[in-house]
Amino acid sequence: YSPAEVIGKNPRILKSGKTLPEVYTELWEKISNGNEWRGEFCNRKKNGDLYWESASISPIMDENGAITHYVAIKEDITERKQMMENLKESEEKYHKLFNNEINAICIFDAETKKFLDVNNAYLRLYGYTREEALNLTADSVSAEQEETNRAIEKAKATEGIIVTERKHRKKDGTVFQVDISAGVYTWKGRSVMFAVLRDITERKKAEAALSLSNEKLNQKIAEIEKLHIALQEQAARDPLTRLYNRRYMEEALTREHARASRKNEPLSVVMIDLDGLKKFNDTYGHDMGDQAIRIFGNQLKLMARAEDIACRYGGDEFLVILYNTDIETAVQRVNGWHKKMEMVGIPYQETKLHITFSAGIAAYPTHSKNIDEVVKMADDALYQEKRRKAQSQECPSRASAQK
Repeated sequence: YSPAEVIGKNPRILKSGKTLPEVYTELWEKISNGNEWRGEFCNRKKNGDLYWESASISPIMDENGAITHYVAIKEDITERKQMMENLKESEEKYHKLFNNEINAICIFDAETKKFLDVNNAYLRLYGYTREEALNLTADSVSAEQEETNRAIEKAKATEGIIVTERKHRKKDGTVFQVDISAGVYTWKGRSVMFAVLRDITERKKAEAALSLSNEKLNQKIAEIEKLHIALQEQAARDPLTRLYNRRYMEEALTREHARASRKNEPLSVVMIDLDGLKKFNDTYGHDMGDQAIRIFGNQLKLMARAEDIACRYGGDEFLVILYNTDIETAVQRVNGWHKKMEMVGIPYQETKLHITFSAGIAAYPTHSKNIDEVVKMADDALYQEKRRKAQSQECPSRASAQK
């Protein structure tokens, strides 16, 4: 196939129907649980030819441990499979293939583990002469003897083929990793293990590099996601008070109204206006006015509950959503805010400036089932409160000074 013919396609296009269903069951059980699977498939090429492949399939996970992709490393082992079949059929073919095979091959007694034969590739890989190799046992070249012995016993018990990776030791003491395909056969009247071994040192380095690359990629994705969240948060905040801005509040009103309606719970809206902003700015300057707005915003965050949503609605106006709060409770809470603000002062030269505010409150569903109507009623109530204060002249300057 060309890349264009297979990219985006399911790997089942290679399926020949010759591989046992149990193989696929074991495959999916392992990789779906985050484990590596190793095994063999009989697949079909584009031209219809059958071939055998040895496959190592591993899952790739994101930072939360969720599987996002699978990576398969495959090798055409058709010749190797054919070689094994030929060994059973013909001693003459065995000798020819055995000695010319580029992969290391060894045959050892299944009981004593003593080597009975090794090919030239095995001698080159491990560094022994033929005489030296035939005086060794299979577990003597292993750097993981217990694991090797367990694998041999398993193969003997099942009389099947095992595919595994092990650490072996060369004649000079170098430890390296090998990929092993081994099975139990009858050879010259005795039960023997026939093993094909490949040095996979470079492949393991490549896999480690790929793993590191994926790790770095996942770290970069996580950094981008954090940055995205931070930018979203920044876009939703008022730069002066760090309260939510009006755009976010409009979205929150719709969302919280829907939640209150779904759970049949009350929802109160508080519109707030700081008293005497213009006079305060004219007297003390706009920088002090901004400081007063910022301090009030900080106090509003402290006075609000975790489930409340407070925003700077514009200028010196603020809006607070009190979830699961009826009108009576909302009035009590706002009266409490007035008392707390009496204790907050802004140092200015030899004086302390105090912040006062007016508020209008309306509630869902007491005043209306339409959230826009509730906000309008709260705004009307705020306007009436401001007018009442102006008419009665009870409203002090937005910042009344005391020493």
